[in-house]
Amino acid sequence: MKNFALISITFLLSVLTLLASLASYISPATSWIIALLGLFFLYFYLLLIVWSLVILIFRKSLLWITLPVLLFGLRIFLNFWNFSSEKPTSENHQTLKVVTFNVRVFNLYNWIHNLETRADIFKQFQQQNPDVLCIQEFYTSVIKPFNNIDLIPTKIRAKNYHTLLPIKERGQDEWGIATFSSYPIIHKETIFSEPESANGCIATDILVHQDTIRIYNVHLQSIRLMNTDYRYINNFTNEKSNQQVRGAFRIIRLLKRAFNKRARQADAIAESIKKCPYKIIVAGDFNDLPSSYAYHTISNSLADSFLEKGKGISSTYIGPLPWLRIDYILHSPSLQCVSYSKSGRKLSDHHSIQAIFKY
Repeated sequence: MKNFALISITFLLSVLTLLASLASYISPATSWIIALLGLFFLYFYLLLIVWSLVILIFRKSLLWITLPVLLFGLRIFLNFWNFSSEKPTSENHQTLKVVTFNVRVFNLYNWIHNLETRADIFKQFQQQNPDVLCIQEFYTSVIKPFNNIDLIPTKIRAKNYHTLLPIKERGQDEWGIATFSSYPIIHKETIFSEPESANGCIATDILVHQDTIRIYNVHLQSIRLMNTDYRYINNFTNEKSNQQVRGAFRIIRLLKRAFNKRARQADAIAESIKKCPYKIIVAGDFNDLPSSYAYHTISNSLADSFLEKGKGISSTYIGPLPWLRIDYILHSPSLQCVSYSKSGRKLSDHHSIQAIFKY
């Protein structure tokens, strides 16, 4: 009975970890269930490490099952962590500072219950003073106090801007994404736009002295959970069984739709990157983990600034689950990253991240 339990648990955990590992390589359009398992890759992988230590004591022959799975998933596992103790490189040269931040519409609806949040976000922008600022869940209005397109250039050196604002209401309010640059913008392009959700991607070519660098500002498909979904998640154990089933199926449907849309969006970005003749920086909110198809597809030919100069595990999403890195700054290997950092302030449901590049 003991051997049966050891074999069963080993087999089940190995299969789950293997399927979760495949989420990086298999499009959700082919199998959204594998994409769903990919959300839990890190937890499966860590459990399999612990379980391998257990069977090492009780039945080491079972390591022939777990070790190949651990080796297969190792590259993905290392995308979550930076074990390097490498220090930031000296910045005594010309640098390009890039900041990306999902500002959650500047706390327009007072989610954080602090009326000073919007002003604090602008203060943070002033302190960071980036050369390139990529904003997701951007909001602006023709009403002067909320005209963020005009206000942001007064706070930072990045005066030139490129926006994608697919949602417009009342002829005065707009939602989408925005890129601000201190360098001249010589070309603007929309890679994709989702009018229903304000998700999108824009490519902005900036002229840095004599060099052209393309900035991709990315906001991949959101799951778009409603308040009722969050209440269901928070009160799951208190719900009646039929409500639990209905709530679970609704969330799975939302996840499936988001997986499929992100796959198409990631493919479009990867195709654009492949054709781009310039150095590239991709910054933004992927709404997906380093174990995902979206991250693997977009980062395929690029370097990850966190894996180069970050430290430990960088959780960029502020939510109930730990270790969710869904915001990234990727770049062409020819651009040398000299530092990476994450803001510790909770001004949104995301942390702001920044990377500095030598050129």
